[in-house]
Amino acid sequence: MAHYLLYDAGCSLCAALAREVEALSEGRLRVRSLREPEVQALLNRVRPGWRWEPMLLEEEGERVRVYAGLAMRMRLVRILGPARALRVAQLVARFGGPVLGVDWERRTFLGRALGALGGWIALTVPPESPLFKNPSEYGAPGDFHVNISEIKRIKHGWYIAKAWQCKECLRATIHGESSRPQSEVHLIREEILRNEVHQDGEVPSFQIKRLTLQIKSGQNGKLNEMTIYSLALHHPQYHIGINIGQHQVNTLAGMIGHRLPAPVVDIMIYRMDGVDLVEHLEAYITGIRELRNLHAGNNRAELAQLYKQIEEGLAITLMKTRETIREQIPLARNQLILTSMPESLKFVQLPSDLLPPRVQGCGCSCNCCCGCGLCCGCGCTLGLCAPPGICGCGCCSGCGCGCGCCCGCDLC
Repeated sequence: MAHYLLYDAGCSLCAALAREVEALSEGRLRVRSLREPEVQALLNRVRPGWRWEPMLLEEEGERVRVYAGLAMRMRLVRILGPARALRVAQLVARFGGPVLGVDWERRTFLGRALGALGGWIALTVPPESPLFKNPSEYGAPGDFHVNISEIKRIKHGWYIAKAWQCKECLRATIHGESSRPQSEVHLIREEILRNEVHQDGEVPSFQIKRLTLQIKSGQNGKLNEMTIYSLALHHPQYHIGINIGQHQVNTLAGMIGHRLPAPVVDIMIYRMDGVDLVEHLEAYITGIRELRNLHAGNNRAELAQLYKQIEEGLAITLMKTRETIREQIPLARNQLILTSMPESLKFVQLPSDLLPPRVQGCGCSCNCCCGCGLCCGCGCTLGLCAPPGICGCGCCSGCGCGCGCCCGCDLC
C-alpha cells in the first residue's frame, strides 16, 4: 500500500515542509503536488468536487482512498505511529512562526493541517507516559478540558445558558471501549428533503435527509422500525451534524466538528425535554454563545472566534429546518457536542446529574464503543463506511470501534 501527502507545490515553504515530513516518515509517506495534472485527474475521479486543501492519498492496487481534514490527521497518526507523528508535530512547530503569519490559502494550509497532529498525539499518548504505553489504559492529558453549557427556557423564544469547565466529567482511566451485541440493520428508504451544495465555500452547503431503518435487536431479537432525520451543514472550518431518531420516544444527538486543533470537548444540554426540535435548535444558539464567552475569558481567542462562525451556522440550520420539517418532533433526550477530536470522547464521562434520560430500545446517543451493525451519524469510526473515510457524517456498516453521535438500536 502506498501513501501520498498532497500539498501545494506553488508555495516554497509548503514544499520544504512536505519534503521534511517525507524524510521523517522513513519511507512510510511520499509527497506529491496538488498541481500535478495526474493528481488532479485522479482526485476528479475518486473525489469529485475536491477542495484545495492538504489530503492523504492511499493506493492499494486498483483501490484508491482520499482523506482530508480530521480523517487525514487520524490516518497519519496510524501510518506514522505515535513516535514519528510526534516528530512531525514538533517539526511543524518549528515552521510555525513564518507559516502561521501568512495567507491560509497558501502557506498556512499544510502547516495547520499537520500541526493538528500534535493535538491528536496529546490525546493518544499522555505526556507523563512512554510513547508506546498500552493505549487501553491511560487517562486524559493534563491540558484536556470538558466544558458544559446548560440551557434553560425563561419564556417562549427566550433562553438562558450557564457554561463552566466540568472537571468531574473526565474519566480517571480508560479501559477500552464497551461493546453491544450485533444488530441486523436494513435501510428501507432514504429521502433527501433538502440539498443545497455550494462549491465556493462562501455559503455553507446544507442537507436534510430522512432515513427509515429496519433493525433486529441483537439483545432480544425484536424487530424495530426507526425513522431518522439527519441535518448536515458543511462549512470549510466546521461541520454540523444533528440526528433525530423517532421510535418509542424521540431523541437527538449531534456533533459539531471543527478544524481548530484544541484538546477540548464542549457539550450542550437543553433542560427542557418534551418540546419541539425547532425550540432545541433555538436554545443551542444561546448555549454556544455562552461557550464562546467562556473560551474568550480563558484566552482561547481563536476558538471563541470560530464559535461565533458556528453560531451563525446553527442559525442557518434552524432556519432551514423550520422551513423543511413541518411536523412537530418533541424530544425526550438531547445532546450536542463540539470538538475537533471525536476520539477524545473516550475521556468523557458525565456525572449522573448531567446524563440525559436513559431511553430503552432505539434512539440517538454520543459515545465511544465497539460492535457491528449500521450507524447513521457523525464522528470517527473504523469500519466499512459510505462515503469512504474514518471521520465525517454518513451511514457506516461493518465491525469496528468508533467515537461519535449515532442513531440506532443496541447503542452503547
